Amino acid sequence: MSTIIGFSLGVHDAGVSLIQGGEIKAAYSEERFSNHKNKGHIINKSLDMLIKDFKLDLDTVDHFVTSTPLLPNEENIILKKYHNKIQFYPHQYCHGLGALIFSGFHAKNNVMVLTLDGGDHNIYNLLYGEYIDKKVLNWLNDTMKDHWWGKFKNIHNASDGSISVYNSGNLELIKEFNSNLGKLYFFGATMMIYYYNVTGTNVEGKLMGLAAQGKYNEHIYRTFRNMCLFNKDTESFEDQLPNECKTDNWNHGRILDSIMLSLFQHSKEDVAYNLQKYVEDTCVNLIQFYQEKYKCKYICLSGGFFTNVKVNQVINERMDFDEVFVMPAMNDEGIALGAALSKCVELGEYNFDKPIDNVYLGKEYSSDNIRRFVKTRFMNYHPFSYQHIINELKNGKVVGIFRGRAEFGPRALGNRSILVDPSDKDTFTRLNAKLHRNDIMSFAPVIMSEYVDQILDCKKSKHTAEYMTICYNVKQEWINKIPAVINKFDNTCRPQILRRETNEWLHTLLSKYNDLTGLPLLLNTSFNGHCYPIINSPLQAWEALRDKLVDVLVLDNYIVYYDYRK
Repeated sequence: MSTIIGFSLGVHDAGVSLIQGGEIKAAYSEERFSNHKNKGHIINKSLDMLIKDFKLDLDTVDHFVTSTPLLPNEENIILKKYHNKIQFYPHQYCHGLGALIFSGFHAKNNVMVLTLDGGDHNIYNLLYGEYIDKKVLNWLNDTMKDHWWGKFKNIHNASDGSISVYNSGNLELIKEFNSNLGKLYFFGATMMIYYYNVTGTNVEGKLMGLAAQGKYNEHIYRTFRNMCLFNKDTESFEDQLPNECKTDNWNHGRILDSIMLSLFQHSKEDVAYNLQKYVEDTCVNLIQFYQEKYKCKYICLSGGFFTNVKVNQVINERMDFDEVFVMPAMNDEGIALGAALSKCVELGEYNFDKPIDNVYLGKEYSSDNIRRFVKTRFMNYHPFSYQHIINELKNGKVVGIFRGRAEFGPRALGNRSILVDPSDKDTFTRLNAKLHRNDIMSFAPVIMSEYVDQILDCKKSKHTAEYMTICYNVKQEWINKIPAVINKFDNTCRPQILRRETNEWLHTLLSKYNDLTGLPLLLNTSFNGHCYPIINSPLQAWEALRDKLVDVLVLDNYIVYYDYRK
C-alpha cells in the first residue's frame, strides 16, 4: 500500500494532503499555518507541519500528485527535489472525484457529478499567458498522456467546469465547460467591491446575502443572461454581447466598465437579487438538460461556485434527485485531497468500505501540549464542565471552542467554532461588531440531528447538511425562537446537522443545553476575526480571548478566562 501526498499550488487555497494505506490521514490548508486568508501559490508551512506530524520521510513517499503543473523552484522541496515523481490530474476531476467519495454515492449507480468554478487559472496562464515554457508543456504531455480521462489530453482545454455520470465503478466525463456561472458570479462580486464598496473577504457570500433583500428587475436579469447563457445545442456557455462590448480578457470574467455602469444605476440589493436568481435558474436548466438524458438519482456538486448555499438549496428543492451532496471542501481547498484520492483510486488502494463520517482532518494539538501551554501562561482557568459553559451561553456569553482536530474545508464544525445562544435577535449586530466583521449573510446553527425535522423543512439531503453546505426553510413556529441563526428576509438557515457519532462532545453540549432551554441548537460561526483564516493553534485561541473576540475559551479540557487587570 502506498503513501501519497497531494498538493495544490493554485492562486488561492493552496494546501497538502496525505493518504496512507488507502485511508485519508490529513488535509492541511496553507492559510491556517501562514495566517493569510486564502493563501495560494506556496505550501511551505503546511507541508512542513504534515512532515512533522506524521513523521514523514519524503524519500519514501511513493507518489506526489497535483492538479497544478509548475516548474521546479527553490521554495518548494517537492517541486525542487521530486519533480520527476509528480503526477498530474485535471482540476475538475479532482473536484468531482472528491465529492463522489465523500458523498458515499460510489456504492450506488446513476450519479451525476457537476463541477463549476472560476477555472484553473494556473493551467490557463501557463498555456495561454505570456510565461509559456516548453518544459511545462512537455511535462504536461508526459504526465497526462496515459490518464484515462482522455478528453483532457488536449492540454489547451483549461475548463471551468464539467459534468460526469457515475455508473458501476466508472466515472464517465460527459462535457467540460468554459466561461461559466462561476466567472459570472465573480464578475458580480468584483462589481460589489469597486462600485458598491462592499469590502472584506468572501464578497461572493455577501452578494448572496444581499440577494434576499432585492427584487426582480428585467433589465438587470437580461444583462446577466446576455453575459453567460447556456446553449443547449452546443452544450456550452456563451455570451450574447456585441463585439464592441467585449475585451480580450472576457475569458477571465472581465468586460467593459460600460456594462457595470449600466447596472450601477440600480441598488446593490437588486443587482445581487437578479444575479443570484439568474445563476439559480441557469444552474437548474443546465442540470435539467442532462437529467433528461441520463435519468440520474443522485447528484454531487463541487467547485467554488457551490459555496453558494442558496443555489444548492434551489437544486435540492427544484430537482427530482433522491439526494444532493456538496463536497465539504468544495472550493480549491479540496483540490490537494482530490488529487491524492485520484491516485489512490487509480491504484485500486482506496478503502471504499470505510465511509467518511467527518471532516476533522486538520491539525491537532495533544492534551499534554495544551496543558503545558495553559500552565506556562499562568492563565485563569478551570477544569472543563458542561454545566459551566451552558450557564455562560445562557447568559449571552460568546464562547470560543478549540479542541480536537481542525476541520477540513471552509466551515467550522464544532472544533474551531464560536458558539452563542441563538435566541437573541440582536446577536447578529453584536457578534459582527465583536468579531470586527461586516457579514451580510446570517449566522448558521448547529442542530442536533434528532430535532431537525421539527425545526426545518428538510425532507432530503441531510447528509450534506452535516457540513453546512446547503440552506433550508425554517418552520414558522421556530422563526421567532431562534432569530440569531435565520435570514430574516427569507426565513432560511444554513444548518450543521450534528449526529452524536460525528462529534460526541458537541452533541452532548447541545443535549444538555436543550434540557435547560428547550433549544436543541446553538449559533455556530468560525473561530476567526475578519479577514483572517480560522484559528489553528492554542496561542491564536488565547490571543482571540485576550483581544475580546470571545468572552470565554474552551481549550481542550480547560475553560479559560483572560484577566484584564494584569
